[in-house]
This record gives sequence, C-alpha cells and structure tokens, in this order.
Amino acid sequence: MSEVRDVMSLSRRDFELYLDGYREGYRDGIDRGREQADEEAQRLFNNAVGVVRAMARPDPYEVAQRRRRERQVEAAERHAETAQLWPAEVTR
Repeated sequence: MSEVRDVMSLSRRDFELYLDGYREGYRDGIDRGREQADEEAQRLFNNAVGVVRAMARPDPYEVAQRRRRERQVEAAERHAETAQLWPAEVTR
C-alpha cells in the first residue's frame, strides 16, 4: 500500500509527475468505461435481436397444424382422383 502524502507539500516536479499519472489513469478509465458501455449496448442489442427473431418465428403448433392440413388436402386430392370417399372435414 502506498503512503498517503499531502499533494500541497510536493515539489513542483513531483506534483507534475503526480498529475501526469492521474491524467493517464483518468483517460484510461474513460476509455475503459466507453468500451464497457459499447459492450453492454452490443449485448442488449443481441438480446433484442433474439427476442425479435423468436417473435417472428411461427408457433410450432401452428406449423404442425398447417402441415397436417396440407397433408389432408393432398390425400383428399389423391383419393378424389381415384374416386374414393374421403372424410367430409376436408373440403376444397
């Protein structure tokens, strides 16, 4: 641990060295803070993209229902070609 010194008791040269170190640390802190803000914004953006994509994706139940309906229509068309009876629930 470094010793505590009164800044006012430093010589001019030591005070300028102290200020140089302080400024460098301050600038590095600002740069790191900006990097962290950018990283957080990117993370939030990626999360938002995931939510939007999930909302745009069709519901699995709806997809299954649509596929089932398509298969029923195809089967009805095949049976209609051969003049076989087909359940009344499938209509064109």
